[in-house]
Amino acid sequence: MFDGHEGSHVSEFASQKMPAEILLGQLKESSSSAEVKEVLKQAFTLVERGYFESLDDILAQRADLQGKLPEGTSDYDAMKEYPEIVAQLSDLNRRVGAGSTAIVSLIFKERLYAAGVGNGRILICRTDDYGQIHVEELLPKHDVINEKELIRLGELDIDRENASTGLRLLCQGNTRCIGNYLVKGGYKECEHLSAATSEPVIHDPTIVGDVPVDESCRFMLIMTDGLVKAVEEVSDTKDPNMEIVQLTIKQFNTQSTIMGVAQAVIDQIVRCHHERFLSEEPLSRKFNGHGDMTLLVRNFTYPMPNALLRNVTRSVESSSRQLISPSSTISSQKSVVVKDSSSCDLDCSCDTLTHLATSSSTDSSEMQIRRGNQLPLNADGKIAPYVNFSGYYKSVEDARRKGLLSKGIDYYYEASFFDL
Repeated sequence: MFDGHEGSHVSEFASQKMPAEILLGQLKESSSSAEVKEVLKQAFTLVERGYFESLDDILAQRADLQGKLPEGTSDYDAMKEYPEIVAQLSDLNRRVGAGSTAIVSLIFKERLYAAGVGNGRILICRTDDYGQIHVEELLPKHDVINEKELIRLGELDIDRENASTGLRLLCQGNTRCIGNYLVKGGYKECEHLSAATSEPVIHDPTIVGDVPVDESCRFMLIMTDGLVKAVEEVSDTKDPNMEIVQLTIKQFNTQSTIMGVAQAVIDQIVRCHHERFLSEEPLSRKFNGHGDMTLLVRNFTYPMPNALLRNVTRSVESSSRQLISPSSTISSQKSVVVKDSSSCDLDCSCDTLTHLATSSSTDSSEMQIRRGNQLPLNADGKIAPYVNFSGYYKSVEDARRKGLLSKGIDYYYEASFFDL
């Protein structure tokens, strides 16, 4: 999952590049846990390097325009005397300031690995011997609220307040991301970050593994920070993970497809958020809107009594803006227990399954999901992908011709011993 800021340039680049840096012969059936983690680490480095190499011409153009401004010219004077140059620089700064959070989930030989940068969230839900669901959050959030990240920034001689201000302005508060030249190679130009002895924002991921994927694993969720914040604002909960898991379980018991589960959860959160917004007086509102929301659901063994297909373990992404497939996920750390999945603080009086499945009053359902009217399947019983993976397939075919693919890997079907 890649959640971009200042446009989708980086998230689109990373979503195409990352799979190729993991699956084109880098993993062997004999690869150890340490080797798998190293592959994931190198994948982030190669994607970061590849993206900045693609910016060479834009950075050269930006430097040329900066050179046309007399040295020592203030921002005010520049806007007054050189408005065209300032306008061009503003456009280029938005382009080079684009970045993305990233969460990569890999299942390799029945072991789960997760790697991430930024403030996304990844959960794994298991049942214990008594049938209770335990929810674990696997990866830490790399943002200015994370004390360990603030300590890391402090070691670079940046004042905490300046670091928080600068990163909120330029990186949505993230302390790690892919891309965003302004907080990396160009950080000296930011007054709040210029005191740093080295680049304050890094691309190095936190990597967790190898977590056994066994019969206790029920399902996994990956979500953007926008989804989590919306739940916090609507329910005033101190544990949004539990709220989101409860919503998901409720939809597992009702929906007929994994896509329907993900979309219904998104729809209900957005609708409740909208109702909360309308219920408050304009001058006392605590929020004006919600951020981008994306939820990825991977079902392992959780029962779906209304399932239309036998294979309900497909991975599906449901976004408040669009639906994208295929994908899959995993994760965790802090543990909570869901004792009563039938109740949820986010239940709205106007929300019923029929309402969720057949209508949309917000921007969360450009594509509506209807029961009994599923997307058509191809001859192999699969839904056609929403994303053009032609570039990835070409890279795989090139690697195949060069003999770089591991034995048994076939990019038309899931590999026998791992799943991305």
